Amino acid sequence: RTTTTTTSPNGGGGGGGAGAAPLTAAENRAVARRVCELLGVASPDFSKARWPARFERIVVDERVVLVDAAHNGYSVETLFRDARRRFRPEAVTVVFGCGDEKEGKADMLEALAASVDAIDRLYLVE
Repeated sequence: RTTTTTTSPNGGGGGGGAGAAPLTAAENRAVARRVCELLGVASPDFSKARWPARFERIVVDERVVLVDAAHNGYSVETLFRDARRRFRPEAVTVVFGCGDEKEGKADMLEALAASVDAIDRLYLVE
């Protein structure tokens, strides 16, 4: 049985928009506000912005699962950093999927390898 719930970590010291990795969300909001400023347009309230599959928390068989579409080495590093800060897991199961043609795949695998001490199980899919 799968129950889907969405977390709503809130900016800066504790998170960002619903579903987004805490520090990444704050960074994304800051960039969006700056772009609006440079374009001379009003900046909407980004605090309620939702990033599906970015630090999205779901519950499966009473286990917490984080879904994240990390797409480069930096976002993989950030995912592990923020997950450790928010949940303090001793060990995690990682399902990592990436096609051979993906630019930056080596950086993502390097970031994954740097967190191997916290990984209990690792599944690589293509």
